[in-house]
Amino acid sequence: QRKMRNELDSVHFADLEAPLVNNWQAKEIRNGADAREGLYQQIPNSVLWTQTIRRLANGGVTSFVEVGPGAVLTGLLRHTEPNLKGYKFGETADLEKLTQPR
Repeated sequence: QRKMRNELDSVHFADLEAPLVNNWQAKEIRNGADAREGLYQQIPNSVLWTQTIRRLANGGVTSFVEVGPGAVLTGLLRHTEPNLKGYKFGETADLEKLTQPR
């Protein structure tokens, strides 16, 4: 975590154009300083997955895209909030699924 602090402090974090829910507090943030601190605090702290997903859902989010290989988070989403839609994007073929009308 100490090593990451130096790296994070060397990068400019602009205020956010859209709100972000960090996953170590399940809290909405809007400024660069809070985004930087969230990345720093995420290293030693537990991820509040359930609280983060529920906060997003309560804010009107209905669909999620998991970027990267596998679909672990998409599976967790189904268990956390079964009414939400989860899509994975890890391969070129996944792009077609994401761009189809729902």
